[in-house]
Amino acid sequence: MNISYDPPQSLLALTLELKESSERRAKINLFRVLSKLLGTIFFQEAQALATLRDALGDVYTPLLPDDLENHELLDKFFTCVPFTTYEDYQLFVSRLLDSKLPRLSDVNNLLSPGLPAYIARTSGTTGGQLKYFLKYPDSLYLGPRWDSPDVPGFKRCQFTLIHLNRWKTVVDDNDNIIQDIPVSISSSGRIRHSLGIGPMDDEKIIDKKGWRANFLAMSYVHMKLKILHS
Repeated sequence: MNISYDPPQSLLALTLELKESSERRAKINLFRVLSKLLGTIFFQEAQALATLRDALGDVYTPLLPDDLENHELLDKFFTCVPFTTYEDYQLFVSRLLDSKLPRLSDVNNLLSPGLPAYIARTSGTTGGQLKYFLKYPDSLYLGPRWDSPDVPGFKRCQFTLIHLNRWKTVVDDNDNIIQDIPVSISSSGRIRHSLGIGPMDDEKIIDKKGWRANFLAMSYVHMKLKILHS
């Protein structure tokens, strides 16, 4: 059977409908980012945003995703906000990482509203220094907890490390524990966050007969074996 090779012509320009749709999506995403940014310590203190703060003035009105006709605000953002690098954020990340017992009043709303779900670290292959990124909760990545009894069971085989390097314990002004924030490679942190695995849950995974027990147990055993053979 011969199939004629007749590839479609390249799309050299977006249709008007696609262009308007992509522009609207970009604006909505930008407004969502700005809405979160305005309430953060990073916005209030970062040198990279000093020009934007001056341009917006003293009153930071809440931004709504549907407020897409505020071209002046968008112009200020594109005009005043430079490209940033890791160094622009490192000072704020270190407030959480370098403190023995970080206090909620010092680290809440650092780069985004609330506290991070986990802290992702790089492998250190670029320049030999580890970089750390605060990963905040996102409902898009949340699923049923690893020990949920209400989810239909199925077997799944996948080897994924869930190893933690350490965790940071955030306390209030009375030294009451507010939250333990895991520090790990990004994939481990993401899986632990999506399945609700806390820093103290690792030993329970081996014994739990939950809906993902086999998957998690293999992940945990694989992690243990890797440590033993390293």
